[in-house]
Amino acid sequence: MRNRKPEPLQSRMAEREQSRFIPLLALAYGTGLWLAMRTVAGLWPLWLVAVAAFLWLALRLGRKPLRYACLPLVAMAALFYAQGALQPVMPPEGAYSRITATVSGNPVLRSSGRIALTVCQVSLDGEAQPGKAYLTLSEDSGARVDDLFDGAAIEFSGKAYHPQGKQNQYDFDFRLWLLQNGIHYGLTGSRGLVVLNTKETAPWVDVAARIRNLCANRLDTLMGEQSALAMRMLLGEEDRMPEEQQLAFQKAGVMHLMSVSGLHVALLSGALMWLLKRLAIRKAIRIPVLAVLVVLYCGVTGFAAASVRATVMLLLLLVAQASGRKPEALTTLSAAALFVLIFKPLDLFSAGFVLSFSAMAGILFLYPRLARWLRADAEPKRANGLRGQIRRGLTRLLGRPGQILAVSLAAQAGVLLPTAEYYHWLPLYGVAFNLLAVPLAGLLVPLY
Repeated sequence: MRNRKPEPLQSRMAEREQSRFIPLLALAYGTGLWLAMRTVAGLWPLWLVAVAAFLWLALRLGRKPLRYACLPLVAMAALFYAQGALQPVMPPEGAYSRITATVSGNPVLRSSGRIALTVCQVSLDGEAQPGKAYLTLSEDSGARVDDLFDGAAIEFSGKAYHPQGKQNQYDFDFRLWLLQNGIHYGLTGSRGLVVLNTKETAPWVDVAARIRNLCANRLDTLMGEQSALAMRMLLGEEDRMPEEQQLAFQKAGVMHLMSVSGLHVALLSGALMWLLKRLAIRKAIRIPVLAVLVVLYCGVTGFAAASVRATVMLLLLLVAQASGRKPEALTTLSAAALFVLIFKPLDLFSAGFVLSFSAMAGILFLYPRLARWLRADAEPKRANGLRGQIRRGLTRLLGRPGQILAVSLAAQAGVLLPTAEYYHWLPLYGVAFNLLAVPLAGLLVPLY
C-alpha cells in the first residue's frame, strides 16, 4: 500500500506539466508573431530548427518531457505565418479605366462626407485580383450611401494604391488596421460608379452583416432612436451611435460595455442557460445547444477578438464541465489566445485583443484575492480586531455589489498599463461608474 501513495502525487505533477505546456506554447507562438513585426522577412528563422534540435538533445539527456523541444519550431512557424500575412499579394498601383467589384458588408458614411466600404471579387481592367480592397468614395463621385448595400455589384473607374503604415509612433497604422480586417489594398478616385443589381437580387456576401441589418431594422421599429444604444451594446455596431455619445462613454470608463466582450458573452450565456433550464431541457442537450448559440452570436458580431476569446473560453469550460475536469485559469486563457491568433495572427497588435486578454487575466488572477478580502467570514481567525471589523462592515455594506466591485477592480487593474499605452489616459473613476453600469448591462443585454 505504501508504494501506491505517490501515484496521486505523480498524476498531479503530470497534470501540472501539461498545464504549463499550453501557456508556453502560446508564449512561443506569440513571440514569433511579435518578431515578425520587428524583423525583415526572409528565411533567417530556419536557424530555430537547430535550436529545437539542441533543446531536444538537452531534454533527452536531462530526462525531461521532450514536448518542449517543439517550442522553437512553433515560434518559427508563427514567424513565417505572420510574414505572409504582412506581405499580401497586391495589384500594381495606378489608374484603371474599368473596375468591377462586389460590396461586402455595410457602407459607412464618415464625418468628412466620404463613403467607406469593403469590396471583394475585384477585377482591374478585366484581371481578377485576390483578397479584399478598401474603397473610399468622395462626394463628387455621385454615389450615395443608401444606394450601396451588401452584395451590390458595382462598376467604376479609379485608382489602386498600397496602404502606408504609420510614420511615427503616434500615427494610426492604417495599413495594419486593413490587414487585421483581411483587406489587402485600397481603391479611390472613383468616377462614373454604377450599381448593376438591386437589393432583392444581390447575393449574401457578408452573412453576419445581413443578420445585423435584420436586427437593426427590428430594433428601429421597436425602439426608434434608442435602437443605436441597443445595437452598440448587443452587436458592437459602432457606426450607428453618434461620436459624441461614444466619447462620453469612453470618458466615463464604461466603453467596454459598448463593445462585444466577455461580459456580453457571459451575460447572454447565463440568460440562455436559465431559459434552457426553465424549458426543462436535459443537461446532456443543454450544453451543446448553448455552445451552438454562443458560437452563432460570436459569428453575428463579426468574430471580434474579445467575443472569440470569451466564446473559446466558455466552450473550454463547457467541455471541462462535461468531462468532469476542473479547468485551470492560465491554461484556459492561453488556449483561447492561441486559438484566436491561429486564425487572426495580426490581432496580437490590436488594442481590442490586448485589452480583452489583459482584462481577463486581471479577473482570473486578482478577482479571487479581492473577493476573499471582502468576505470577512472567509478567514474567521484573521477577522478579529479593527481589520476584521472593517472587512465585516464592507461585506454587510456591499453584499452582491462587492463582487461587482471586485470584478471591476480586477479588470481595470489588468488593463491599466495597456490603456495608458494605447489611449494615453486612465479613467480611474470608471470603477465607481461600473458599479452602476455593469448591473444595468446585465439587465439590458439579455433583454435586447
